[in-house]
Amino acid sequence: MARRANGAPGWAAGLVPVVLAAALGAAGAAEKNVEKMAIPEKATIVFFGDSITHSGTVKNPEKRWPRLVEKRLRASGFDVTVIASGKPGQTTGPALGRFDKDVIARRPDLVFIEYGCNDFWKRDGRNHQTPPDKFEANLKEMIRRVRTRTKAHVVLIRNHARRYFMKAKAEGNYRYGDEDYGEAIAKVAAETKTPLLDMLGPFLAEAARWKELYHDSVHLAEPGSVLYAKIAGDWLEKRLVKGRPR
Repeated sequence: MARRANGAPGWAAGLVPVVLAAALGAAGAAEKNVEKMAIPEKATIVFFGDSITHSGTVKNPEKRWPRLVEKRLRASGFDVTVIASGKPGQTTGPALGRFDKDVIARRPDLVFIEYGCNDFWKRDGRNHQTPPDKFEANLKEMIRRVRTRTKAHVVLIRNHARRYFMKAKAEGNYRYGDEDYGEAIAKVAAETKTPLLDMLGPFLAEAARWKELYHDSVHLAEPGSVLYAKIAGDWLEKRLVKGRPR
């Protein structure tokens, strides 16, 4: 297979601009109407997710993206405590079983939900671990619990682009997962009026750095974790304001 000088395969050259334009166009439209989120002087942020949130492929805990987000917000004057509650290999079904203990009981002021990678995966080669309709229902239940049992803001994260994303669409690869399950996340966000932190477009924009950003085809290496934290930090700094009492 022909490869470009930057290490990206030849087929990616034609696909990246098309997919990137769509992803960034949607993100740009959303950025025009940024809704502020007020948090208390001392705030707790919970990142709830799978192995992407766990960040175990980044060996230095200080370089894992939730920790980097915490450092950045503190440097910007926000007295926040970030809790990274990520469980490798988990889907949204079992995640609901630990949601009350790992999210609600923490009395959060802001909750981010990051799931989809494992829900999409076809462990048996035929069936998604979580069917799309059930995946959407599970996300909606998490949002409902945050809104009815806490005073916290809740945000959905649309997954970053995996290295498989640019391959020709075929049943069972991560292009399929990024399109369909990523779109499901965006759909739930729209239907429930939940803010969406979209990692897809920014990661597609860094396609030339994929070998550096990824530990494998899905998980992040340290530079990828730094990028993830920057995207999340930029998004938060445009929205966070102090003042809401706990």
